[in-house]
Amino acid sequence: NPVFVKSILSNVLILTVFTMCWYYAQKFFIDMGVGIIAYGIIWGVHHLLTFTAQTFVEKIKIKNSVEHSINFLNWGVAVMFILFLVFWYLWRDAYALLIIFGIAGTFVSVRHPFYSELYNKFSYSFNRATTISLANFLRRVLDIPILIAATFLIGKNLIYPYFIATAICIAVVLF
Repeated sequence: NPVFVKSILSNVLILTVFTMCWYYAQKFFIDMGVGIIAYGIIWGVHHLLTFTAQTFVEKIKIKNSVEHSINFLNWGVAVMFILFLVFWYLWRDAYALLIIFGIAGTFVSVRHPFYSELYNKFSYSFNRATTISLANFLRRVLDIPILIAATFLIGKNLIYPYFIATAICIAVVLF
């Protein structure tokens, strides 16, 4: 099923590129002057928002459709990465960048129940575990080249992996 394959790829790619940026986010923001307490507060708010959204996932479903909800959240991640780069070049406020990054993380985290529902909808019960294992395996396979590229790019400039993340997020939502 092409829709199912596309959904697995979109889930894995966006999660991978966000994780790529998250791995070094603490150093990135602390080096920009964000206090460790502020960093912790933003991530605390992120987890509170994620918990609340996942608790009321049926109420935030768009048009009672899992696919519409996933598309909305994927667009949200892409827009947040675009805003991140715009703010980086036009107005380098570390706290604004941290809030944008936290919102992107919340969009990424809120997607999980929708993808779980979609996987359950498209796969038969006898191969559901295999489907989920395949999605996790694909993520680990894609982690390797993306994280190697990120490591190389971080050595050049800390902002460069955000370009990869933005490009991949845009590709996911457009295709």
